[in-house]
Amino acid sequence: LVVRSAGYGNGNVAEFYLNGQQLHAPTVRGINVLPLRADGTPKRLETFDTFNAGAEVLVAFLDALPPGTRVLIAARDEATRNLTDAARAAIEACGGSLIGNLTYRGAYALIGEK
Repeated sequence: LVVRSAGYGNGNVAEFYLNGQQLHAPTVRGINVLPLRADGTPKRLETFDTFNAGAEVLVAFLDALPPGTRVLIAARDEATRNLTDAARAAIEACGGSLIGNLTYRGAYALIGEK
């Protein structure tokens, strides 16, 4: 598994790879979340535009994942403007101990577990 993230000025990408094959490369800004099934295959990619809004929906989505779900998260472009404390806590609950360090148009990548 590989998750890549680059903020707007440093490549502006969010990419997800499994066994060397690119799964997704979303083209919209915000927090991108790719949950995996128990067998390691990807579920549907979800993108949350936490620049404009989207933090509440991100929290609800992460909270609804069953315990033990492996989750891949990548920021693209700008993801902090409306990233609430609750959204940061939901990412932390997936193992994202460094989400508090995400800066304006910064990079953030996580391979975690709910």
